[in-house]
Amino acid sequence: DIGVPFPGNRIPAGRISPQAQALLNLYPLPNFISSGGYNYQAPLVNSTHQDALQSRFTKNLGRRDGIYGRFAFESFRSGTPSIFSFLDNGNMLGLDAGLNWSHRFNAHLFLNLGYQFSRLTSRTIPYFENRANLSGLAGISGNHQDPGDWGPPALVFSSGIAELADAQSSLQRNQTGAVSYSLLWNRGRHDFRFGGDFRREQFNALSQQNA
Repeated sequence: DIGVPFPGNRIPAGRISPQAQALLNLYPLPNFISSGGYNYQAPLVNSTHQDALQSRFTKNLGRRDGIYGRFAFESFRSGTPSIFSFLDNGNMLGLDAGLNWSHRFNAHLFLNLGYQFSRLTSRTIPYFENRANLSGLAGISGNHQDPGDWGPPALVFSSGIAELADAQSSLQRNQTGAVSYSLLWNRGRHDFRFGGDFRREQFNALSQQNA
């Protein structure tokens, strides 16, 4: 009846749908009693790991030629837990490299050729990706069923109940490759420079806005 509480302030098991029960099982049991309406707490500690390397080199090849370049990378890994003990991971890897060759034809004419490459990959890995299709197991259909998007449907409450969700799977991979040349011609008190470059940029993204 409207306005009449359930016995013991508990909803009878027969009144809970199988889908709701499957999602209710994801909620942990209370671990303390509070007069403020909250009954569960847990420490949430994020983890971060980072590695980086930068290097350069220069080499003369005889009296007229030389090569020089660089190589650098950076790796970033993170872990973000939730109050439900879901651990979402993030990975980022960046590479940057370049190689140049310089040649002196004579005292007045110089050539420089170069190649540059960079790549940045960013990945978000939800806890349930390729682990368990919670929506399918609960009998919920209509949402995206790709293994990369497995997990619980997002539940948001207007009260103080914690919302149920995990991260959205995403992959971002950007890459740039470029070749360039420059020519320096010295004529008395004047310098003339000529050059050009060709650059190919790729921006690749794979994600669902609301899987």
